[in-house]
Amino acid sequence: FASIDKLSSRLGVSAQTIRRDIMYLEELEKVVRHHGGAGIRSSIVNVNYQDRHTLRAEAKSLLADQIASAIPAKCSLFIGGGTTMEAVAKSLIKYNDHKIITNSLHVAGILNGNESFEVIITAGTIRKTNGIIFGPDTVASVNKFRCDFAIIGCGGIESDGVFLDFHSQDVATYRMMISNSRQAFVGADKSKIPGKANVLVATAEEIDALYTDILPPTSLMEVLSAKGV
Repeated sequence: FASIDKLSSRLGVSAQTIRRDIMYLEELEKVVRHHGGAGIRSSIVNVNYQDRHTLRAEAKSLLADQIASAIPAKCSLFIGGGTTMEAVAKSLIKYNDHKIITNSLHVAGILNGNESFEVIITAGTIRKTNGIIFGPDTVASVNKFRCDFAIIGCGGIESDGVFLDFHSQDVATYRMMISNSRQAFVGADKSKIPGKANVLVATAEEIDALYTDILPPTSLMEVLSAKGV
């Protein structure tokens, strides 16, 4: 943590400039703003769920539209949880006749607005902060299905093509989704490259497509290309 006063003194600029810079860096998800200052984002704790709804919202919506348009009619889908996946759900409701299995109450609620969808919610324990369902029963629920696509988000993508997230319980579910699908898509805005997270979700070999809002760095692009992503 660094206070506004300390940053202002060290950098030789006004406190108002520091406040604007902190707001800008928070939009990029590089820092977390606190009362009177800011701190570095944690690799083990994600940004507050409500705050993530407003961060990079336009980028999430654009990549969600691309994902939704890539899904053929009348498919079966696993969809994970999180604000990016909620954006995907909002884009998907423009289409018809999908069967969707999700571990997110929020995603299910959005998809329920399309009467042509069959929406299945996994068993498990609900995390009250973000509506994501997790636990051994969740993994077992996913393992009952084989779907055309798995669509998940992530907390970070390393330059070696490793996809990371924050909660090991969620990752267990997403790994089962990937294993039980014919194709796996990841949706991640530019703040996730490299991002901050520390639990392995997948390697590039396990992912078919990455949807994002920037051209990834050369080192990552080389790995993704080599692995056929």
